[in-house]
Amino acid sequence: MAILVSCRKCDRPMLLGKEEYGPDVWSDPWRMFPVDRSMLHAAVPKTLRVAYREAIVCFNARAYTASAIMCRKVLEAAADHLGINERNLYRALERLKEDGHIDTQLHEWASELRAMGNKAAHGVAFQVGRADAEDTIAFTEAIVDYVFVYRQRFDEFAERRRRRSANVQDAS
Repeated sequence: MAILVSCRKCDRPMLLGKEEYGPDVWSDPWRMFPVDRSMLHAAVPKTLRVAYREAIVCFNARAYTASAIMCRKVLEAAADHLGINERNLYRALERLKEDGHIDTQLHEWASELRAMGNKAAHGVAFQVGRADAEDTIAFTEAIVDYVFVYRQRFDEFAERRRRRSANVQDAS
């Protein structure tokens, strides 16, 4: 079920979703629109969450160039958190790939984000547009989620399956 409401603070519309589990049994509502991209998963280190949140604040203030620079900072913080202390982000991204933290596809995305952040920081006349800033945020979130959330989540999933398989074999 979808419910259209307006925010009490800003009077803007929001679309909430609820799922029916049975007669008169509903899930807690969740926000479907606008999508809240201001928070990263709690498994993501705090330094990354803080920089990412600042990227969102910049984006919402239409400071798209600053938003791209902050996304670059998130990548630097990720490498640092993973113990990769290279002199520049290019080399740090290479190490992330070499060490197996990211695959070829994510390395390509991260490299583009690095280039966008560099141009935003050093290109005096360069301005990042809304669409590029929005994509920069989305790809940054995807990389961080992969490295810090989904890898751990998959490992836990695989471990549960391994334990269940072992228990089934023990019961046989």
